[in-house]
Amino acid sequence: MELTDEDVAHHESGHWVIGAANGFPMGFIILIPSSEGGFSGRTGYRDTFSALTTDEIRRAAIRTCLAGEAARGVRSLEDFSDGASGDIELARKIAGDIDDDGDVDEVLGVEFVRTVEEVKAHTADVQAVVGKLMATASPDGEYRSLTGISAAKAMGWSPVRDDHDAILRFEPNLAV
Repeated sequence: MELTDEDVAHHESGHWVIGAANGFPMGFIILIPSSEGGFSGRTGYRDTFSALTTDEIRRAAIRTCLAGEAARGVRSLEDFSDGASGDIELARKIAGDIDDDGDVDEVLGVEFVRTVEEVKAHTADVQAVVGKLMATASPDGEYRSLTGISAAKAMGWSPVRDDHDAILRFEPNLAV
């Protein structure tokens, strides 16, 4: 089954929103038509997983990997689309680094349940990013993309530069 641009927009927006909500610096979102029909996508976050220093941060990274399919409405790891194989592979690698006595599949199962709950709690944010992404198009109409700042603004979030590592992160706008 080929995924539509809206399916892929939900998937990539799920990664972006859950990653940002867990404090990871998030970059672009892009949707690209595939030569076989349908769409593929990419969210700029994977490079931020190079320094996962605690199990809590590793678990948040796993949830960011799994959030794409959860945002598409998938409710079982077995039902992940073929296009999400890189996400599940990265989640497995990170799960293998967790200092648990349990196995990788157990860690992934627990974190996927948490991911589904987290995505539900951020449904409005995911929908806002999907809406903004679907309203964009490249000049030639071939792809759709958002910068991290545009995605954050769609959710009503603001960029915040971390003085320690000079990386741009995002946080909800708080009423004063």
